[in-house]
Amino acid sequence: MDGNQGFTGRERRLTIPGEAGSRGKIGTRMDAKIMSLLAAAVLCWAVSVGCQKALNETAGWSPIEQDGRWGFQDRTGRIVLPPKYFMAYPFLETGLAAVADEQGWVYINAGGEEIIRPFIFDNGPDEFSEGLARFVQNGKFGYFDRYGQVVIAPSFDFAYGFKNGRAAICMGCALVPDGEHTRIAGGTWYWINRRGDRVSQLQPDETPQP
Repeated sequence: MDGNQGFTGRERRLTIPGEAGSRGKIGTRMDAKIMSLLAAAVLCWAVSVGCQKALNETAGWSPIEQDGRWGFQDRTGRIVLPPKYFMAYPFLETGLAAVADEQGWVYINAGGEEIIRPFIFDNGPDEFSEGLARFVQNGKFGYFDRYGQVVIAPSFDFAYGFKNGRAAICMGCALVPDGEHTRIAGGTWYWINRRGDRVSQLQPDETPQP
């Protein structure tokens, strides 16, 4: 679901407006940075408001089964999402719920709209670990948060969940059927941080765990 970010220690100089008849490239970059921060603040506010709205809307909703299919009812027993799923989990505090349809597991919102399809682990949706869960797109693994937002773009051939702020991923490996299960063969393993940056390669005595 991760670009590498860095910082150079070069000296920063501020060009004062009017000096030499122009603002200068650094002044322009500072304006762009300010606009970027303002945009991030607006997005943060929008997500917060959206989350609160979703939480208020789905508060008290619970899965209900009818004739072998699952939907959702509110606290009064009124059907709010018709029973059409093979399985349904309760709504998260962010207003998303995991349900199983003909294609597998998917997170939906209060309107029943598809938000994101998680990686299927042990016949269910991948569990959130440190606020992130895995998903697969075009054969590559990435991570999304409890809002359904992609946090780390899908770029890994396999990935484990986060523990203590890092996760083990592999590049160049393959999933090989092994009876009723699947094993991971080949490739090189790395630790990544929550930005998706590779921080180090796994040592020979380190074994990634699910």
